[in-house]
Amino acid sequence: MVTAAGKVRTKPALRRLVWQQWSAAAVGSAVIVQAHRLGLAGQSSLPVLLATMAVATVCSNEELHRWLAGGDLGRRLWPRVLANMLARTPVCYLSGWGPLLGSVWIIVALLHITWSGSSAWLPSAGGAALGILLGALGIAADVFPSYLPSSQAHLIEAVQGFCVVLVLIFFGQLVGARERAEAALESEQRRFRKMLSELRCRNADGSFRWHELVVQNLLDDPDVRGVVIDQRDVSEASRAREQLSYRQPMTI
Repeated sequence: MVTAAGKVRTKPALRRLVWQQWSAAAVGSAVIVQAHRLGLAGQSSLPVLLATMAVATVCSNEELHRWLAGGDLGRRLWPRVLANMLARTPVCYLSGWGPLLGSVWIIVALLHITWSGSSAWLPSAGGAALGILLGALGIAADVFPSYLPSSQAHLIEAVQGFCVVLVLIFFGQLVGARERAEAALESEQRRFRKMLSELRCRNADGSFRWHELVVQNLLDDPDVRGVVIDQRDVSEASRAREQLSYRQPMTI
């Protein structure tokens, strides 16, 4: 039941994610088409520009990365993230505006941090830096066009590379702190569940009552310095659970 319900909830979310990705690709393609029509999309042909956009969109598909990772998005981070980040280099730099598109690297990196947690910030930063470096080398070698003078393009690329890495370090630390807080909370909840017990006691009249005990170790608390045991009678709740467990399902 839980698995089936989970699948029902997952399918709309998956369809929504795919729709968002391809919608963003459609908007980007429309921008490329218009820029190419105005002569502001580099020297490559329109089919080449659209093909690089399609490849970049496919490389950002979560289900593809989940398949490449064997179902665990925390695995094989470096090859997956690097490939996805580097797929942005042709998209950005063939347009002639690569030095000004630092936000693209941040958006793709945040996708991986969302999927895989704080451990993804380092390969994301490395991929962004490598992609920007390859773009700069491409401009210097006249492989990629640039609407900015070469000296200005390289200066902007250096600044944006530094800023991108700085932003990713910040987000990586922020997500890492949240993960540590969630892990600490989960550990505390497990500890609490271990300290929770049901205890069956016999009354003076011979009947049995169920009591729930919660044990707290407050030896380190200077105001208590002892072990505190909270107790409550849960006999009625216990009987209700037993009745529900024996209740037969109704057939229609």
